[in-house]
Amino acid sequence: MPYKKGFLARAPFSVCWHQQVAAASLLTSYCLFANPAANNEDYEVLGVDVIFDVNSSSGTVDVRNVPTATAMTGGTTLLTAVVNIATGARAGIKASLTTNRVTRQIVRGSSISMVLGGTLTSLVGLSVTVWLQAMRGIRSR
Repeated sequence: MPYKKGFLARAPFSVCWHQQVAAASLLTSYCLFANPAANNEDYEVLGVDVIFDVNSSSGTVDVRNVPTATAMTGGTTLLTAVVNIATGARAGIKASLTTNRVTRQIVRGSSISMVLGGTLTSLVGLSVTVWLQAMRGIRSR
């Protein structure tokens, strides 16, 4: 049986962010994924994974669903609690997602941001991966 295009479009995919500069030069927020308003698809966040080589002094990571015309530090958190990056270096952390499915939906015109907090001194090798899946199964190409 030949596979259908819808099966390919429904496969989960990831967006990743990797720390490329010293902790002192990091910004406090980053856009991880933008769903253009002209896109014909909405997405659901399936998971958030965090790992780092050297922990920070007292840092945290939050991942947010940001609607159109909202600052990257705004929006609604996708997590039940921010991820502590002050302990547990080189141990992958699977962040706990909110149980509210509507909050986990990235609708057209929205984006996903990462917000760093606390003291990031000595943080090295931070990597944040967000897993997404198309909700209707047909992405515009």
